[in-house]
Amino acid sequence: MDQKTMKSGFGLLAEKVCNNRVSEAFWAQVTGRENSDPHLRFDRVLSQRIATYVSESIDEGGRTEEMDQRWSVLDRLVDSVPSLLFRLVSDWSLVTESGPSSRHLLMGVLSSLIWQEPESQAHIDAFLADIDPRMSIKELNARLIQKTAGKLPVPQVVYRDFMIMAGAPFNLVKTDDLAERIENLFYFDALIQFLLTYYFDLFCRAKTETVIGYVHIIFLRLFSALKQQEKKYWDQYPDKEKERQRLTELIEEDAPDSRHPFLRKTAFSSIELYNPLFTGFAGKGPTVIENRYQQRMSSFLSLSVISMSLLLDSLLMLKGEVSVLALLKQLRQNNEPKLKQLAAYLGAEKQKGHQMLTQLVIRFLVDKPAVEETKREVTPELVENQKPDAGSSVTKAQIAGYLEERLLKLHEQGGIEGDTAQNQIGDFLTSICGGLAQILTNENMDLQGVDAFVKQIEPEIREMSALGMLAREEKEGFLEQISQRAEKFVADRSATPAEPASDTAETTDPFFQQEIIPIGFEKKAPKIPIGIFFRFPFAREGGRSEDPFSQHLRYLEEAVKQSLLTESQLAEIRSRLPDLPRLNYRKTYDIYPFNRFDETILLIVFSLWRNGALDNLLDGEGADD
Repeated sequence: MDQKTMKSGFGLLAEKVCNNRVSEAFWAQVTGRENSDPHLRFDRVLSQRIATYVSESIDEGGRTEEMDQRWSVLDRLVDSVPSLLFRLVSDWSLVTESGPSSRHLLMGVLSSLIWQEPESQAHIDAFLADIDPRMSIKELNARLIQKTAGKLPVPQVVYRDFMIMAGAPFNLVKTDDLAERIENLFYFDALIQFLLTYYFDLFCRAKTETVIGYVHIIFLRLFSALKQQEKKYWDQYPDKEKERQRLTELIEEDAPDSRHPFLRKTAFSSIELYNPLFTGFAGKGPTVIENRYQQRMSSFLSLSVISMSLLLDSLLMLKGEVSVLALLKQLRQNNEPKLKQLAAYLGAEKQKGHQMLTQLVIRFLVDKPAVEETKREVTPELVENQKPDAGSSVTKAQIAGYLEERLLKLHEQGGIEGDTAQNQIGDFLTSICGGLAQILTNENMDLQGVDAFVKQIEPEIREMSALGMLAREEKEGFLEQISQRAEKFVADRSATPAEPASDTAETTDPFFQQEIIPIGFEKKAPKIPIGIFFRFPFAREGGRSEDPFSQHLRYLEEAVKQSLLTESQLAEIRSRLPDLPRLNYRKTYDIYPFNRFDETILLIVFSLWRNGALDNLLDGEGADD
């Protein structure tokens, strides 16, 4: 018998996961904190856990041959079911009285997972191999909570293993110990990155939308549990944002008197490098990292629109807007038609579950800085179609593409049976979008304006689709009718009454010209003049027409709490409200949906103002509608 087979399960597992200095250091701490050799107790835990993963029964007699049998599956299990490692941490916490021992084992596991090369696909193969393609999502989902005798399919094992994160020993408590706070930060950041990569790789390898839907259901529950746990932990600190920022700065500084003995700056960098797609790391790392980024970007771009929307929604919840915007930028540069398809898909009524993502994608399409435009070979036709008119928020080509998506969606909803008839109508709708875009861009339309126009002509589109209107004269008549509607729509928007002198008081009064109102509650948020801010078309709290500035004031009160505005400034603003005009808008924006602040909606309004589109929403003057 060779020397390796004589080693304990603890020793074999340590060899497997100690692939870097950080994990080695933490595993050494586990051994060092035990008064007695931990191998025997850990072997007992490991043996019992392995038995739940494999169908073969293992004799617990303790002979060397049976130990060989027990450990023979260890390599394969760790590779194919990495969630086993987290389950072992939970098991270990139940048999040891040493809290630090379990914590160090957890840190060793995490540092091992995000340090290794993520190209290994054994866990992806095992997960997908255990999904029955003949079952529906409903049937597959029901299996997650079923009590099944014998060996569980890998998706259920992974789900159950990772759901222990919502309980002991993973409920982290507030601590004054700096090293423990850094470890807690590492725990959330590393686990989120690992699970996102697991989820993403499953999406890329799944063969059907049903399998992707099932994967999404499993991981969405895991993500929700993790984010709830993360929120619960950071809410224990009076100023959680400052606390996180302070820890990040200490890690970045790496000063001898305020750094963790093992979790140094390089450990946190390894989190970003594990899957650089989610951190915008392109061009910032070694060639191998850049290659990894490009490979993963290629996989992302090849996803279907439905899969892409699910992935981006999860990414928005876990990582925030920055990572999503980085991917949207790449999507626009590499496949702008798919970006438009994504916007159209998210904009459909059935996609209301993606509300935050929808708002972000629409904002991204509308607020498109010129410096981010994709470089292309310039031709006379391209200049005509792509160059915006003076002050235009969106190009003709963008409006034409967006119109096409919206009209075809309406056509599908109101269509008749018969592929030939449907295709002919669809082709006709596609052909008219260029002409409509020409009319609409003459008034510097934005995509919100395009939506307003589409809602006006929705009855005609549905009627044409339902009747199967295919005759040439009927189509010509329809085209003329829709063109006239577009011209009238533009004319009505252009006929906004001139504002009386009182409406411009805030632009001439020095008080209202003060640029002190933050857009968002970040420290470096852009600031705009008071007068401009009170022109923003926010919803009125409780629908009270006599109080048009209620949401403005609620927002400013929160800015005071965030120390971005002073009490005296707010008091002076309140005293000057009678000097401000009361403007009515055809459309208003509720920045407190469900009674909670939504920064995305605020940024949409900010974008509309910056693009000169707010005046197009004016509906007259006076406080009463």
